[in-house]
Amino acid sequence: MNMTDKEQARLKRKACELAAQIHDIVEERLWQDYRQLPNLCQRLIDNIEAVTQGAKSDASLEVRAQHLD
Repeated sequence: MNMTDKEQARLKRKACELAAQIHDIVEERLWQDYRQLPNLCQRLIDNIEAVTQGAKSDASLEVRAQHLD
């Protein structure tokens, strides 16, 4: 998965927004909104994994390109 900088930035921004939502629930509304946490946490994990997998793929492509020179 070759990810552009713009795509990576979008996923990182979304991950930060999800983390902020989780923080707000934990700090302010835990007893009312705790049922939202599993879904929000899974979405956060999915975003982080997409960013890290994209970064690994990009690094791997760079290494392969250097060997071609």
